[in-house]
Parts: sequence; structure tokens; C-alpha cells
Amino acid sequence: MSVISIDNLTVGEGGGKAAGLAFLKKTGRDIPETYIVNEADVDSIQVFVKSLPNNQFFAIRSSAADEDGAEHSFAGQYETFLNINGHQNIIKAINDCFLSAKSGSVASYKKEFHFENGKGMNVLVQKMIEPKYSGVLFTVNPVTNRYDQLVLSIVSGLGDNLMSGTESGENLTFFKHENQLPQSEFLSGQQMKELVDQAKSIENDYNQPADIEWVIDTNNKLWWLQIRPITMTSKVHFNEFDHQPRFENPIYTRANIGEMMPGPVTPLSLSVFARAIDVGLYDFYQTCGALKDKTNEFIFIHSYYNHLFFDLQALYNLARSTAMATKENIDLSVVGEIVPNVNVKTEAGLLSGILNSLAMIKYVNRAPKAAKELKELAADFTLIQSDNLEECYQDISKKLEVNHHAFSLHYNTSSQSGSYYSLLLNLFSKGKVPTSEHQEKVASLYTDIPDIESAHVVKSIDELALVLSTEPNIRDQFLTANFDTGLEYLKHKASLKVTSLWAAFMERHGHRCVREAELREKEWAADPSVVLEGLKSKTIMLLDGQTTDSMPSNKKLLFDLDGLNPISKMVAKNVLPKARKAVATREQTKAWSIKVQYEFKKAYRHLANLLVKKGWLNDTDLIFFLTHSEIGDFIRDTDKTLWIEKAKQRRKLVPGLKELRFADISFGIPVPEEIPEFIAANSLRGTPVSKGITEGRVRLVNSIEDARKLQRGEIMVSRYTDIGWTPFYSTINGLVTEIGSPLSHGAVVAREYKLPTIVNAKGAMSSFKTGQLIRVDATKGFIELLEG
Repeated sequence: MSVISIDNLTVGEGGGKAAGLAFLKKTGRDIPETYIVNEADVDSIQVFVKSLPNNQFFAIRSSAADEDGAEHSFAGQYETFLNINGHQNIIKAINDCFLSAKSGSVASYKKEFHFENGKGMNVLVQKMIEPKYSGVLFTVNPVTNRYDQLVLSIVSGLGDNLMSGTESGENLTFFKHENQLPQSEFLSGQQMKELVDQAKSIENDYNQPADIEWVIDTNNKLWWLQIRPITMTSKVHFNEFDHQPRFENPIYTRANIGEMMPGPVTPLSLSVFARAIDVGLYDFYQTCGALKDKTNEFIFIHSYYNHLFFDLQALYNLARSTAMATKENIDLSVVGEIVPNVNVKTEAGLLSGILNSLAMIKYVNRAPKAAKELKELAADFTLIQSDNLEECYQDISKKLEVNHHAFSLHYNTSSQSGSYYSLLLNLFSKGKVPTSEHQEKVASLYTDIPDIESAHVVKSIDELALVLSTEPNIRDQFLTANFDTGLEYLKHKASLKVTSLWAAFMERHGHRCVREAELREKEWAADPSVVLEGLKSKTIMLLDGQTTDSMPSNKKLLFDLDGLNPISKMVAKNVLPKARKAVATREQTKAWSIKVQYEFKKAYRHLANLLVKKGWLNDTDLIFFLTHSEIGDFIRDTDKTLWIEKAKQRRKLVPGLKELRFADISFGIPVPEEIPEFIAANSLRGTPVSKGITEGRVRLVNSIEDARKLQRGEIMVSRYTDIGWTPFYSTINGLVTEIGSPLSHGAVVAREYKLPTIVNAKGAMSSFKTGQLIRVDATKGFIELLEG
């Protein structure tokens, strides 16, 4: 049979257009009535055409076997005829389509792209839809290779002029997962939503980027006319490593995880660090009965645009499964504020809720043992840096579970710190939803905590600067010396006390750095330039006669527990010492977990050097742009070229990924925000987490490069803080961040050094400029513009 209905099309037959239409029909989308003519058989064609209504209008389109492929589309090379009616006209259009396969332009196209001649030609006869609006929708931006963008073109009436290029119509480019769709001059909001929702669903079923033609008829019904792959798109793009949401209405946040891992991660860090965090949380939730089935999928940590996010809906499973945990406690511990318009109820039965709560209490109380185990692990753990390539890779593979376990132990101590914090908040809020005032009150109870590991970084620099300020010829030998000379001085040429203090600092903190969880970042032991700059700045302050009262005091602390009833006050007095110690433990175990991962960082570097020696890589840095499993595939694959090219393409995306900013809370898949233009604000409100009032010039800090520019007395304003910036804490007057909580690492260190600090100051980065004079009132939570 030379003519068949689209419903009876056999896979592999009918050509590209027919295959696309058959796919749309099979997956439940509305397409016009369509037939495929697969042979230029005059008798069969005449019989078929005479069965059609003589007054019905049809579209006659080519559908060649080599047309509309993933690499080449043949767009415009074959004939298309629209609004054809009358039996003789339809027959002529069909014949002309078959003849177009032999045209000079098609032959030239095939020769250019090395296609075989004689590929099967088919013709579609499709019932014409009377169009109100027509257009084309690309599910990937074909110009920029942005998989997160849709490109939509719309015209009134027939869309053939749009496809031929004689009419531009309305052209819209917007984010695929944007909650607020753009307004169209043609389509209503409901029509836009239906079109976009169906297009995204079609792409998901199609499993590749799609170029789709559509039409809305005079009755406002949506029809799909054609689908083809978008040609020449790269599989390396901003969204290559995006995860699929596990919840119908996902809620994501960069808070907390954005402080631990600011900016984008490399593919290797995603597969090693992010996986370890996810497994650590999984162990916690499984113990508490909040998760049942073991899975290799990411549950709590999802990547979008290579940035890491917490899936709050997954974290809320703790509140759904236990009688103790609440959604509000999770919000305040992770986000630092209440997530609005979200209601989470306990779904577990009474008995299950109680048993899960008891399991959670047992888990939380195990924190001291977990800390001890992690301390021993960090002290003893190493990886074999064998010169045998396969042996080296296999050793890393076998021991990745150790990294998972290290972060699992860290989350054990973090859960204890978070639980005590939530308990204190609930005491002050009397069981109601805590306010920012309650957060400020509880934050004041966390000052002057001894033995904070992250604060020890600043303390060590202060101590070393104090000794350096007494060294002879210090300005010439260190302060004005270049990096290499200054480092040589600290290591070998200074007094024994200086060299000993420097060696002790590197022994304890050398594995740390900015974005320390990112495997690609060089630790202070490998690149101590940031530490040297902080050390020089502090030493100059001392030589200029400036002193600091930022060191933790030894006086007996009197905590303000006013507002609590006698029973709550008794509970608070009992809990507070444990809560304060838990914060110190949490900071220490974070350092130990990073110390364990540091062994993997060194092992991957060694592996990269082996690959270079073998001639398989010419750049050790490329190893960070392959996942762990891809590195194994790369080693075993006889053709290394494709892997190397993929890694290079991924590395080229890094500058663009670094520029992306996201909302603190995203309802749905996160979409990059436009960086807000400067909007002068006379004052801004936030949550004070380290009390005090100070004035100083603003320094906006987005990166370590910005942090290097910090001057004495300035106030650092940033999105969040990073442990790698702590060497500069001795020189600044105050700290303002757009996200954070009283238990964030930056807040903890700031309190230890009496650094007035306000977090959750929304819009601070766009409200102030570097160089402006501001007052930070971290007793009331206000930032006030004084000058500029």
C-alpha cells in the first residue's frame, strides 16, 4: 500500500516529518489528520485523493528519509504546499513534492554534507487547520546553546511566512522554568501556559531538544504540526548536570549549602563532594525513619547550572516523619528565615512519630562519639598515590565511601547543634513560630564560645602578626617583599618563633581555602597568598599603633534569659552549655571532614599527573571537568579525544556559570536572577548575629579577588561568607551578608571576634556601593547610609 494513515505508520518508515508526527500522536498530542504517500504510484495516489472531500483544504509536505535529523534538517530544501483543495490540485502538489527530491538545491545540499542520493521520499497529506495564530517553538536556544531557555516565534494567521523568513512576527526568549511567563501581544496568558507546558512535556518525552511547529485554530484549540531535533546543539551546556525534581512542587534554597560551596562546582566535585553531603544526610534521615529505600540518586542536594541547592521538600520529610521536628525549625536552621506559604504536617502515625523522634534523639546524642570517630579518621586517613594508573584510580573508587562516611559523621554533629538551637528558639518563642527578635536573642547566647576551629584561623594570624611586628627589619624582609620572598622569610629566614608559628598554622589549617569543598581549588598549603595578605595587613595595623579588642574574653559570661518562665529558664540553663559546645564541635568536624576530602584532592592531582605522563592529558586541570565515573571511562576508552574535548568545553563554561545569581528560595526549578541594578537605600534591615555598632566604608565582595582588596576599617558586604575569607576578619570593621543564620560559619567567627554582623540583609549588594560610608547597627539590625 502506497498510502497509509499516520496511525498505521511503521517505525523507520515514512521519513523524518512523518516520524515526528507519529511520535506526537502516539504520546497523546493533538495533530491534524495526516496520511503518508510513500510511492509516486499514479493509480494509488488517484484512488487515495478521490477518497478525500473535494472542498477540504490540505497541506502537502515532503517527508524524506534523510530529512529532519539531529545533525541536518534539510529545512526548506523540499517543497511544501499549503491550503490546497480540489482533487487535481492535490495530486499535482503531491507529484511536485516527489519531483523536488531531484531538484538542484537538494542535490547540492546532499553533496555539501555527503549524503547518499536516492534516499526514500514520502509525501504527507495533512488536513489544513484554519489558523488564528501560528509559530515555532525551540525548546533550547539554538543560537546560544542555552538549554534553560525557550525561543518562541508567533504570527497572526498562517505561519509559512515565519518559516520562510519573510515575516519576523513576535519573538520571545525566556527561561524554561520561569514561574512568570512573558506577556505576548498575540496569545493570552492561558494560551501561553498551555503552549509552554505542552512543549516542555513534549521535549521530555522526545528526550532531546526539539524544534516544534504549532498552530492555534479559530476555536482556540492548540495543534502540533511538526517536530524535528534542533540540529548542531552541543551536549555540553549550562544545564548538562541538572537534576530532575523529586517533588511535584519543589522548593530549593542556596542558603547554607551556598555558604559551604559558593559558586559553581566542577563535575568532579559534584560527583565527590555533593554526593558525600547527600549520603551524609541520607544516613541521618534513614536513622530517624524519614527515608526507607536506599537509592543511588541525589535526594537532598540537587544541581542546577552546576550550583548546589538544598531540596527543602526532601528536608521537610523529617517534619513529616517525626513528632519533634517542625517545618519552621528546619527553615530557621537551613534558610535562616521562615519559608512562606508552605504547610508541612506530620504524616506518620502517633506511634511511628514517637518512635522516630526517639531514634532522632538517640542519633543527636551520638554526636560526641561521631566527633571522636571523625577526629581519628581525619588523623589517619590517606590514599595510595601509586604510579600505576589503574591502581591509583581503583584506590580512590574503593575509598569514596570513606568520604561519604566523614560527611555523615559531620552531619551527626551538625544535627546536634541545630537541635539545641531549635530548642532554645522554641523556649523564647513559647512554642510559636520564632521571629527575627527571637533569633537575635538566641544568637546573643552564642558569643565567646571557646575553641571555635574557624575562629582559630584568625586567632593564629593575630598571634603571628603580633610576633612579626617585633621582628627586626620586618618591613623590608616581609611587608614590602614579593610573594616568594615573603613566603621564604616565614618558612626559613625569620626567627624560630615565627617559623614555628607558621609551620603550626599550615599543619592545622593548610588544607583549607576559599571554596574549600571544591576539589579544583588550591588549599592554603599549596597557595598561601591569601593568608600572607591577611598577615601583612594585620602586622601593618600593629606597627601603626592600632590594636584590636577582638580576641575572645576570659571573663565569666552572664547570659540574658529574661522573658523565660522559671521552667523554661531552668531548661535553657541546662541546655545552653551543651548548645555552645555543639557549635564548636560542628565547626571542628567540618574542618576534619574537609581534611578527609583533602586526601582525595591530592589523589586526583596525582592521578592527573599520571595521565599527563602517559600522554593522555596535556593539562592536569582538565581532570576536574570529568566526573569520577567519567575518569574511569576515560582511562579505559581507546579514544581519548572526545573526553578531552568535553572537559575543555565544560571548562569554558565556568566564567558564565560564575556570573549567575539565584534567589535565596526558589519555588520550582531555580532560574538565574538578573543582577539588580544599583538602588540607593538610606537604610536596610537584617538579622543581627554579632552585636555592636560600627561605621566604615563599604567593600562589596563577590569573590576572593574582591576580598583581597579589603582595606583596614572597611565593612565587608557580600551574599554570604566563606571560611577562606577569615584571614581578612582582623582588618575589617563589620560584616553584612544577604543570606545566613546565627549558626552560619561567618556568624560564628564574627561573634568570637566582636565583629558587628548582620545577616539576611536582603538587597544589600544592590543597595550599597564600594566606597560608601555606612553605619552597621548590629544591636537593632539596621544598616544606614551615611555618605556617598
